[in-house]
Amino acid sequence: MQLPEPPFRDSGPCMGPRAHEAECPDEPEWNEEVEAAETHLADLVRELDRRWGTHRRVAMHVPLFRKQSGEPMPPLFQALCGNDAYGDLTVWGPVRAGDEGRAPGRWAGVSVGHSDGDAPLVMVAVTSDRPIVELEGAP
Repeated sequence: MQLPEPPFRDSGPCMGPRAHEAECPDEPEWNEEVEAAETHLADLVRELDRRWGTHRRVAMHVPLFRKQSGEPMPPLFQALCGNDAYGDLTVWGPVRAGDEGRAPGRWAGVSVGHSDGDAPLVMVAVTSDRPIVELEGAP
C-alpha cells in the first residue's frame, strides 16, 4: 500500500531526533478536515497493523492532567504535551527495525489531533527505545 506523502516539518529538538509532525490537508469545512485526518490515520493504522501486528491504544488524558498540575511524567509524554499533541496514541511494540528486522525492538505510535479549536489538525508519529504505555492516574 502506498500512503500519500504529507508535508512534513521538523518538530524541533524538544521532540528528539527523527520526530516529525505532518499537518493534515486543509479542507474548507472543519468536519471534512476531521474526517480526512481520521481517514488518513485509519489507513496508516491498517498498514502498520499489517506490518507489525495488532496495535493498542494509549490514552493521553493522564499526561494532559499531569501537565496542567505540574506533575512529572516520562520524556516522551513531556514532548507530546509540550507540542500540544493530546490525541490518544495508537501504539505497536516492540517492533523490529532495519533490514530483515535485525535492529533492536522499538515502540512506535501515531495520533491525530489539535491543541484547540483554532489550531490545525496534526498527525504525530513517535518512536521510542522504551515501552510506550498508558500512564497511571485519575481520569
